[in-house]
Amino acid sequence: MSTNNTNSVCPICGKDRIIAKTYKERIGNSVVQTTLTICPDPKCQAKLNVQLEKEKVIRDGMKLAAERRLLEQKQRRSSGFRKTSRIV
Repeated sequence: MSTNNTNSVCPICGKDRIIAKTYKERIGNSVVQTTLTICPDPKCQAKLNVQLEKEKVIRDGMKLAAERRLLEQKQRRSSGFRKTSRIV
């Protein structure tokens, strides 16, 4: 673990966060550098991890609901049922 300070601060306690890991990955033709930072206070970091996990569960639920709605729309379109006005 590196002790280099970054410009980010912990949203809970306000301390300067430290760099835990830095890595590069290739995405298409681009190279993206990702830096993971953590709070120097382990108890504070644990609270933040719990908060982030709750937010991730909510985002995952929203993504699944959106995918389900999209699938239902595609099924309605392919079923042949269409609202049309009929002139008699």
